[in-house]
Amino acid sequence: MIFFLNIIKIKMNNLKIFCSSEINAIKSINLKKYDYIYIFDLKVLYAVSFFINKKKIIWDAREYYPLHYTQIFLWSFFYKGIIEKLIMLSKDKILIGTTVSYGLRKKYYENFKMKLKVKFSVPKFAKLKPRSVSKKILIIHHGICSRTRKIENFFELGKKLGIKYNLFLMLKIVNKQYYYFLKKKYSSVKNVQFIPPVKMRQIPKKINKYDIGLILGVPESVNHLYSMPNKLFEYMQGRLCIISNPLIDIKKFIIQNKVGYTSKLFNTDNVASLIKSLKANDIYKAKINSHYQAKQFNHKILFKDFDKLFKKVLS
Repeated sequence: MIFFLNIIKIKMNNLKIFCSSEINAIKSINLKKYDYIYIFDLKVLYAVSFFINKKKIIWDAREYYPLHYTQIFLWSFFYKGIIEKLIMLSKDKILIGTTVSYGLRKKYYENFKMKLKVKFSVPKFAKLKPRSVSKKILIIHHGICSRTRKIENFFELGKKLGIKYNLFLMLKIVNKQYYYFLKKKYSSVKNVQFIPPVKMRQIPKKINKYDIGLILGVPESVNHLYSMPNKLFEYMQGRLCIISNPLIDIKKFIIQNKVGYTSKLFNTDNVASLIKSLKANDIYKAKINSHYQAKQFNHKILFKDFDKLFKKVLS
């Protein structure tokens, strides 16, 4: 078994084979006519760098890719090494590199000596106002329904919170088998329910009626531990109080901007205790602060910052 796994790994480590479809697609494009090329996909990054002779790539590193799916069995065995090679062989063609958090920026510098800029994943500004806190606290989490996200934790939290709290899961179902498993296993948990997802640009308006935007990251994942996800800023645009377990970059951001609260520990008991300890006024204060910070963390401000960065690099 180990022998055959190693044979597969050796074949995958041939970058031209691993990225063959991307290389074939890129070679049909006249890259010389473009001054700059914006890329986030790793295989495309390698394919483009293979055909150009100077720095003209703007690379958006949304994750720390060498540790992308480490919670999946054998993922690191097959992919970590080849992803590291893709980055090492492409980085000299990158003009500007960005990532979404300071923790991820540090990982790229430690392992690749790359000096990436931090640009948060922010939505458009939403002209909304914070609503008063509901008598029965309304909690929303949005994202995807995937085993890697451990959606069980939200149901376990709901059980611990009890009937004074309603928790809504607005998830894109990417694993139907897992979704039906959750519905069956937690059918008795009446205060937690799935609701249909909406388009990304509609999220702030949709969630404005809720009180708390919830983030329960998975500490086993480096990308969760140092994440600054879209939902953090969408909760802010929705004028919600943000509650998170102690993910490193999110915790710093929430404390600095006073837009919510973080638990001391990752277990759902600790998160439940935190939420139960909050009075309506505590939640409303965070909602008000989200309202003010929404003016600072949105597309318009991001593009202004990026323009300044671009002019500085080219000057």
